[in-house]
Amino acid sequence: MAASDRGNIARPGAKMRRKNRVLLADGDSEFSTRVARSLAMDSGFQTYAVSTVAQTALRYSRNCHRFEYHSVSDGSSTESLARRLLARAKELEIDVVLAVQNAIPVLSTHRSLFESAGVHIAPTPAIEAYGITVDKGAFARWVAAHDLPHPRTVVLDGRAQTRSDLDSLKYPLLYKPCRAGYGHGIRRLQDESSVCEFLEGQKKRVKHGISRKRSAVKTSTAASSASKGR
Repeated sequence: MAASDRGNIARPGAKMRRKNRVLLADGDSEFSTRVARSLAMDSGFQTYAVSTVAQTALRYSRNCHRFEYHSVSDGSSTESLARRLLARAKELEIDVVLAVQNAIPVLSTHRSLFESAGVHIAPTPAIEAYGITVDKGAFARWVAAHDLPHPRTVVLDGRAQTRSDLDSLKYPLLYKPCRAGYGHGIRRLQDESSVCEFLEGQKKRVKHGISRKRSAVKTSTAASSASKGR
């Protein structure tokens, strides 16, 4: 474990009021620096952070009072991560634990563990709801099951796809990785030949172990407005 700590400077004899301590449970999130900056706008908050990545922007931010790096093995369970967070929260006398992005599943799943120990957690979504919102394929199936307007979508799961899978879609199409964001990996497929060429390339990548990620193909005319921000 590595930690960096920044102290406070006060006038001699001045009595310092204890600040509300906030622990960012995922200091490795790309949004953590923004959250720390927002909290710093209120002098009543002091930000602490735990990260599974050693070198992050937040580590060197003046808005983070204390940064800790915790190495995590690939086989670590969400419960072991939750217990580690809980232990640090108690030792640092944290007032509230906040999940920015990556730690949301951990805190949502093990919320009762923190509550039983008297450690407050900022509101998080139910784990089932979170799983749907971060996966475009799961979200497409959910809106279809609830008969809500949505772009026609076919989820590609890495298996061989047949031409009939795409018969319900109209060209041009948008290919979108199920768990990517900010427009990363989106491809516009203009016609049937471009789709066949693209899918053949995906099969080769899966065969050689380059990519096994799920993805979704949508009718682009209907998806253009609905897919913003996803």
